[in-house]
Amino acid sequence: MKFKLKNMPLPYSVDFRWRIVWLSMAHKMTPSAISRQMCISQRSVRRYLKLFQLTGDVKPKSQRHGPQPLIGEFEQLALLRLIAENTGIYLHELQDKLRDLYGVTVSVPTICKTLRRMGCCRRVIRHVAIQVRRAASIHHSHSPHS
Repeated sequence: MKFKLKNMPLPYSVDFRWRIVWLSMAHKMTPSAISRQMCISQRSVRRYLKLFQLTGDVKPKSQRHGPQPLIGEFEQLALLRLIAENTGIYLHELQDKLRDLYGVTVSVPTICKTLRRMGCCRRVIRHVAIQVRRAASIHHSHSPHS
């Protein structure tokens, strides 16, 4: 037997929450009267009024979706740099270099998912590596020591 999880309802709009505060403050309505008029539970009315009293605002809490990524922006740039400098590098080698150079310990699947999320596939990595090599050869050919 399968169970379907119900999605949480979206929070009420900020405008709707401000109307609740306005009814309470300007019209001196009770939470019970507000809940009947706005078709909302008394508990929600009280929660919005308390939130307003504590913070002066009625904005909903920001929703976090899943855990924070283990590889942040800095590590992503480091990954790109390592790939550009070491064409043909394997994921486990990236893992070792991230740990040794930057003190970042992550699994190979995490590196793979991060690269995929960044839009890095073999073709893109190969294209970037070719561009880096071209730029390096142009820079080298124009240097006074050539």
